[in-house]
Amino acid sequence: MRIRDSFTSMAVTRHFDDIRSKSAYTQRQMGAGETLITAKDDTANFSISQRLRAQIESSQRAVKNAQDGITLMQEADGGIQSIVDNLQKARSLAIYSASDAITDSDRATVNKEFQMYIDEINRQSQATNYNGKQLIDGTGEQSLKFHVGANEADSISFNLPTVTADSLGVTGTSVATREDAENALSIFDTAVLRLGVTRSDIGAFVNRLENAEGYTQIQNNNNSAANSKIKDIDIAEGSIAMAKEKIQYEAASVALSKSSSGNSAAAALLQLGI
Repeated sequence: MRIRDSFTSMAVTRHFDDIRSKSAYTQRQMGAGETLITAKDDTANFSISQRLRAQIESSQRAVKNAQDGITLMQEADGGIQSIVDNLQKARSLAIYSASDAITDSDRATVNKEFQMYIDEINRQSQATNYNGKQLIDGTGEQSLKFHVGANEADSISFNLPTVTADSLGVTGTSVATREDAENALSIFDTAVLRLGVTRSDIGAFVNRLENAEGYTQIQNNNNSAANSKIKDIDIAEGSIAMAKEKIQYEAASVALSKSSSGNSAAAALLQLGI
């Protein structure tokens, strides 16, 4: 009888430990809100969840990359717009100087202002940067690449042009004479037309970045939903499991107490339901 009671006591203790361990793990799952705490919970689903998580984190970074790219391109476009404004102001002075209603002395004064606008083109070009990166003055990397997706091939590129007085062909122009002013008009018209095309290209690329951002965000949402179905715990089911385990734990505690005090092994087994 003592041998049988000893084995029963060991069974009761083992069962009590199992219930306590299971209850603690359920509480841990409820606290984390996840059923997959470690790989042993469900090896296949755990592996899938980890891959989805990697895709989710990469997609989140890619969305930020696209947003940063949009900001960079808008900064470049803003700088070019300022340069176009200076070209337009200089061109209006060329129109003024091309008229014989003013004197050569007047033209000399107008030319000083004209040259200031050309200098401002170069200053604005140098001032156009993003995060310390020069964009259009020709001194920085202007072949740009943006990684906008979770996979290796998900990148798009754009080549920013150099936009300076030299590259636009306006360096050395003058409105000091009527002839100089007339020659400057065609040069400035060409420069304005060229930058109009450049700004259109930038606008189209910004649209592409926005589309990439939206698509990557949709992918991220879908992956998040799929991962949630795999790993997230059902609160209702978890609550029921915790309540059941609490009852089992209390019953096991009573059984263990009776078994330890030498009470009937049968009573202990009845308490455990085994």
